Amino acid sequence: MASTVTSIEWCDVTWNPVRGCTRVSPGCFNCYAEKTANRFGGPGKPYEGLVKKVNGHPQWTGNITVSDKALKEPLTWKGSKKVFVNSMSDLFHPNVPADFIEEIWKVIKATPHHTYQILTKRPERIKNNLPLDWGSGYPNVWLGVSVENQEYADKRIPLLLQIPAKVRFLSCEPLLGWVNIRNEWFGRYTPPGPFSFGGRYDEMYLHWVIAGGESGSKDKARPAQLLWFRTLREECQSAGVPFFFKQMGGSSKINGHWGGNLLDGKEYTEMPEVAQ
Repeated sequence: MASTVTSIEWCDVTWNPVRGCTRVSPGCFNCYAEKTANRFGGPGKPYEGLVKKVNGHPQWTGNITVSDKALKEPLTWKGSKKVFVNSMSDLFHPNVPADFIEEIWKVIKATPHHTYQILTKRPERIKNNLPLDWGSGYPNVWLGVSVENQEYADKRIPLLLQIPAKVRFLSCEPLLGWVNIRNEWFGRYTPPGPFSFGGRYDEMYLHWVIAGGESGSKDKARPAQLLWFRTLREECQSAGVPFFFKQMGGSSKINGHWGGNLLDGKEYTEMPEVAQ
């Protein structure tokens, strides 16, 4: 449960040098990571002491552990990979030791051939946990925030936009309500051309949006509405920003299929194109 090939469509591998988390907003309920950690939470197992049962359901305890073994794994990977950082935690959780975050940045800097996707629900903690040489951002790091409804869009996106980064992105999953991405939050994307080595973005804006309904069984997953996804897609298309539609969700039906990945009969798997 450290690092593994993953079914997450927008990355190649997950990297989990940190384990454990705490619920902070409605998007955290029905957390897939809590359920996974519960399966590996018995005595002597990797997530021992990190989850507990509350009313018969697993829930994070807030305890955090770190893995020196997992920390070094990207140094051994061959080729170039898109790496989702801490799918089983949050790098900016307040209980993650600052010195261990520094070690994570060292590994990221030492492996510029990999692209690291860091997603957080705690953007207020990013600024004070960046490496000293961050500058305008490491070329191989994408920073993102989870946004489940308009309330948390308004709270988290402005904080993300204060941080210099080569790519900033949103994960609107599980989408639990309508989200309007304001015009001032979007940048303009210039695709690769004959005189450039990769796409170029305005510096202080959003560059990519992932959207999806809540996964899980249709009797437990909270439903999403088709209009919410159409709105996000149209806002992205208007701004020229890549849009990735992951799934409708376990409790919602589209095109005759539960949780399908087609939006109005089409797949949307757009990704940022940036030079390394």
